[in-house]
Amino acid sequence: MKTIFGIFITALCCFSVKGQQANLSNTVTLILPSGAVKIMPRIRTNGTEEYRSSAKAMAKRKNYYNINGMTLGFWDLGIVDSSVKTLEQKKEEAIAIAKIGGFINANAIIQTFNHIQFIILSYHQNEWSFYRFSSEYHNDKMINGIIQFKPEDKNRAADLLSRFLNSMEFKN
Repeated sequence: MKTIFGIFITALCCFSVKGQQANLSNTVTLILPSGAVKIMPRIRTNGTEEYRSSAKAMAKRKNYYNINGMTLGFWDLGIVDSSVKTLEQKKEEAIAIAKIGGFINANAIIQTFNHIQFIILSYHQNEWSFYRFSSEYHNDKMINGIIQFKPEDKNRAADLLSRFLNSMEFKN
């Protein structure tokens, strides 16, 4: 009985990390949204073959999570002198690349969350909608990410994006 109770308490502790600050980035501290489930390569996905292969590729990366049917991914990027551009320049490039890529309704804005400026690119591709975000530079680093969602979940995805970006603080 003690063994079962011990296993139960251990499992409970392991699964109670939702909403806690996580050290998943060398660039920022952040809080994972509640209900975030890490996407692992062995998880099978529903949808088109293109979506399944995309989900498998994302699962090989470190920070991809399923949150109530939406996918959240983020990663750190180091900056070299030749890649330093203003957010406005990066915003215009993002829109141009999205249009060349055939993305539908591509739009980008610069928005501030918790004292950090981000470019937010929104677009549609196939039956999916996306928010891509890219932060300003800090100590030659930045954080980028993506939220993939069904168009009918646009309001929930916008709320997820806002809560997630507002949880971030640059590390020194």
